[in-house]
Amino acid sequence: KESLTVSMIKNLPNIIRQHQVDVEKIPPMMQVLQTLDLDMFSLKRQEKVFNALINLAKESLLKHSAVDSISACSGALLYCMREAPGDLKSECTLLVTECSVDLLSKLINYSDELLAMKDEELHVDEPGVFAFYTSTVRLYELQ
Repeated sequence: KESLTVSMIKNLPNIIRQHQVDVEKIPPMMQVLQTLDLDMFSLKRQEKVFNALINLAKESLLKHSAVDSISACSGALLYCMREAPGDLKSECTLLVTECSVDLLSKLINYSDELLAMKDEELHVDEPGVFAFYTSTVRLYELQ
């Protein structure tokens, strides 16, 4: 686990950035993040890399609407929040809290839009309905 972490510390952020638009590649990349020894980021003084990784996980969470990707990204963030040492744990907790607050705010806005819609306008392909659904799934997965 330690050797995997050392070899991936510098490379994983670039790999995620390169493939972030591909929804099918997000879950395996987030699984790699969950296999890393997070203590190594502190020991190797790579806190900036850790912050980049959790921000990329957050970006991917908010970018994709596929449930597998949402689940993988939130799982990676929650893993980092649980397993990271000291200051890294605090950074991740803050990021997840901010993300949850943003999602809750979006959910409230989308629910207002839904309440203003007529019954015949409430279809899954309607942008407001879809946005409400994805925000609900994202918030649920972060709990």
